[in-house]
Amino acid sequence: MKMRTVFHLLAAGWLLLPLGAGAETLYVCATCQHTDVQAAIELAEDDDVIEITDARTYVQNLNLEGKSFLTIRGTG
Repeated sequence: MKMRTVFHLLAAGWLLLPLGAGAETLYVCATCQHTDVQAAIELAEDDDVIEITDARTYVQNLNLEGKSFLTIRGTG
């Protein structure tokens, strides 16, 4: 009986999560959907991650205006 109650509580909790919650990762590289960092920044929403996946050097002035929580990281 306890197990059934716990399952119902967990199921109810999942229903309370907002749809679309969670960060998205936008990839930047020469062959990715986003080929420059600023374009990815403009499309990103709060909590998103911009991941630069190639070893290319990006020389850009980046405008982060209106972006509160954004992660930009290089993995290439």
